[in-house]
Amino acid sequence: MPDNLTFASVALLKEVSKAFRQLSLSPEDRLLQFSPPPGDRRQVSLYRRGTARVRVEETEVSAGNRRATLMDADSAIVQIANPTAFKARFPSATMIGRGTFVVHFRSLDSKVAAFGDDLNYLNLLRDFLAGQGFPDLKIEPNLYLDAPELKKATFAQQAAIGQWNMGPSANGGIERDEAHGVSKGNATIVVAVIDSEIRRDHVALASAKVLPQLEVTDSNAPTGAKTNWHGTACASVIVAQGNEDLLGVAPGCTLLPIKVPFPPTMEDLAKGFELAREGGAKIVSLSYATPQRSESFRKLLEDNGNILVIVAAGNDDADLAVTPLYPASFTLPNIISVVASDQGGALVKFSNYAATDAAHLAAPGADVRACDIEDSSDTATMTGTSIAAPHVAGVAALLWSISPEASPASIKQWILESVTTISVLSVCCRTGGFLNAARAARRAAGLPMNQAPIPA
Repeated sequence: MPDNLTFASVALLKEVSKAFRQLSLSPEDRLLQFSPPPGDRRQVSLYRRGTARVRVEETEVSAGNRRATLMDADSAIVQIANPTAFKARFPSATMIGRGTFVVHFRSLDSKVAAFGDDLNYLNLLRDFLAGQGFPDLKIEPNLYLDAPELKKATFAQQAAIGQWNMGPSANGGIERDEAHGVSKGNATIVVAVIDSEIRRDHVALASAKVLPQLEVTDSNAPTGAKTNWHGTACASVIVAQGNEDLLGVAPGCTLLPIKVPFPPTMEDLAKGFELAREGGAKIVSLSYATPQRSESFRKLLEDNGNILVIVAAGNDDADLAVTPLYPASFTLPNIISVVASDQGGALVKFSNYAATDAAHLAAPGADVRACDIEDSSDTATMTGTSIAAPHVAGVAALLWSISPEASPASIKQWILESVTTISVLSVCCRTGGFLNAARAARRAAGLPMNQAPIPA
């Protein structure tokens, strides 16, 4: 980070530094730093990423508490009442939803080519479009979304762990084998994982039902970037076909890997959802999030209401009722937000939490054994809400395999009402419990759930 770019807290410095690493930004990439107008509590800097630019906005939200937001400085998201006329006037704009476009400033008009260099570039764009006959619109930044960090353990650390996460509920597991007594999944049920690249030749994925990878390309990504293991780990929790040491929640279902730039912008995610729809996905496992509320993000999820979206609640040790994180904090009927639990069923200490719909249930998210990408047989234990969310995606796939005509609302209800309740989760998530695949499968099959809560 540049020496003359100061931050008010160590926590913010860590947050921005992490985001900069993921975006492959360096001090040499800084183009300029803005002085905000009087009364404006933002500090804004502009960085180069490939041929594009990235804005970093540091905002003081309370005394001693500041938050950094990353956004593409060369584009914005526009919601317009007359999309046909807008597309005719600006054919280079990319439609990412009903009446929603991504506009790239340099492709609109020479008058707005330098908007990204201005602190108030969204207001300037709004004024420009109003002058072009489009006064009735909403404009938002094209945000970058972060992926909650996954931590890996060494092989020596994981050797004795096995797949506790799939075991009995008395030990915090989801009771996978009992669920498989009802169904191991049906190949007609497609789960999309919108994430980084998946290593298909891994021994535990090679025989799984994995469709050809679809990709949202990023012409501005740095060259020589290493494939990230995040997507491979998440995919293996759902469909791994290894032995009992590495068997997925829904090994009979089909996985649709959708690679997006790491990390993605809102535009990238919208394209990813379009690919998921076209690929017939009923479920999307999504581990990306942003602290800034975006109505275009909410609309994207709402427009895909026939897809059940399983999201990671994040790893900030924060109450989402106080400090929201999106999409977990959107109250939409097709979202299930997942916090991380440990081998006793308690909340993992870093996991976000909420006794509201911002956190529906817990799932195993500490020392979870999954595929790695170092070689085609490598495994590692993963820790984070990113690895908790695919457990729920896999169970949703099992339930749709059992009851293929069920609605997304029914699948969500069956998952939430079948959790293993435990007192220590009562204020950590709305259901006060962690995922139980066996109870959910029996519920979907119309059988008694037969599971008592774990005593305090």
